Amino acid sequence: GFAEARGEYVTWTSDDNLHHPDALEVMARHLQEHPEISMVYTDVREIDADDNVINGHVETGDPELLERKCTVRGCLLFRRDVLESVEPFRKQWVRCHDFDFYHRIWRTFGVARIPEVHYDYRWHDASMSGDHIAHVEEEARLLASHARSWSRSRAAWGAGYAELARTR
Repeated sequence: GFAEARGEYVTWTSDDNLHHPDALEVMARHLQEHPEISMVYTDVREIDADDNVINGHVETGDPELLERKCTVRGCLLFRRDVLESVEPFRKQWVRCHDFDFYHRIWRTFGVARIPEVHYDYRWHDASMSGDHIAHVEEEARLLASHARSWSRSRAAWGAGYAELARTR
């Protein structure tokens, strides 16, 4: 899909999630007004498999948090030139390929969060992040691989083990 994209801005989404009607307009306007920003994302609403609202406003978190966790929850837009500098999804990341991509964009370009809900993020058993143990383990591996120091790598593994202990 990225290779076929022809517009000034690029995005992607999962087939089970929903952009709100004004999402792309809001994000494109933000990029137009802020040329120093190359990727923007918004807060989300969580819904279940039957479209019931689980959480009406999930504050995704500021871009600086991408050092420790994935703050982008699917509602994003980035400039085309990002694809010329940052390799898209890498195959070694099955569950966290999107986080890897966002993290590498954040390290290279300006990233901003719009603290408004413009997206419905769906939770269900068949989602790629549904296997919580596998997801947490891969995210810890990813963060450790991106770490700029031994202490950050250790912190990534520690956070992963703590999450697994918390949810078992």
